[in-house]
Amino acid sequence: MIYQITSDNLKLSESMKTLAENKVSKLEKYFPNTDEDLVISRVVLNKGSEEDTFVSKVELEVAGKLYYGDETDYSMESAVIGAVEAIERQVEKERGKQERDWEKRREMKVTSSEEEEMAAEK
Repeated sequence: MIYQITSDNLKLSESMKTLAENKVSKLEKYFPNTDEDLVISRVVLNKGSEEDTFVSKVELEVAGKLYYGDETDYSMESAVIGAVEAIERQVEKERGKQERDWEKRREMKVTSSEEEEMAAEK
């Protein structure tokens, strides 16, 4: 996975970059068969508009498909975790949709092959 960690209004320390990279790296488990160069994560860490808040925006691009999550919290770690969890929900939803579509196509194929067998028996 390629990481791009930036900020618009905050000086990022190495610990902040490491924190973001560790939390975002948990998304790799959803794409085990995808080439590492095709998975790009962009993380933007900023101060929030309210006092003592942080805004985390995470964008994940996997082979051309985009996932996005953002979160505002009083802790930078919580903000990053919230954004990553938003992406996890999107990935799970997409995966469930693909499985349902596969099951429908499979049922259609079974039905059509059964009809062909019945026609052949006549």
